[in-house]
Amino acid sequence: MVERWTNTKAAKIGFLLGQGYTTPAVAEILDDGTSEAALKRMRQHWNLHEVGAQQAFEVRIPFDNQRRAKLCDQAAALGITPIEFMRRVLLCVVDDELYGAVNDGRFK
Repeated sequence: MVERWTNTKAAKIGFLLGQGYTTPAVAEILDDGTSEAALKRMRQHWNLHEVGAQQAFEVRIPFDNQRRAKLCDQAAALGITPIEFMRRVLLCVVDDELYGAVNDGRFK
């Protein structure tokens, strides 16, 4: 077998797929001529599944200590984890298209 992808490239592809990027998006990010078909074959070979509507992926959100403490306090008051708190807020914002109302002009 001839090595065509470096370990670095394979790791990057696996990471991106694991983060929920589709094979077309990974091909675009790589921007090195790697085809979607090759990515799909490797995804199958590596037994990595396309992230679907019912699956989850991690999102890292940088929070300063003060905001993280507020998040934890608000979540604890509801008897849920901070991650569940954020999941619920995001679902409400996305499902009901509330970004403008929640944002209130703070961010564009």
